[in-house]
Amino acid sequence: MIEAESSQNLQSTQDSTNWTNDIYSKVKEPEKRGHACCLGKLSHQASSSQISYANNRIQKLENLLENLVVVLKVQFA
Repeated sequence: MIEAESSQNLQSTQDSTNWTNDIYSKVKEPEKRGHACCLGKLSHQASSSQISYANNRIQKLENLLENLVVVLKVQFA
């Protein structure tokens, strides 16, 4: 029973660790409103040619789908 209480006290101590003075918080900049803080690679913004290519592909797929719907309506009418 004493071991259980000791274990619970250790767990509550670990859960209430103050992270304001750890190594990471000392080197990172203050958080800015509206920004997400993360670690690792950040996504890059797509170039206008990539956006144009994607929009072109979307338009082709929409046309293909529209033609497929017309064919199915004729087939099952």
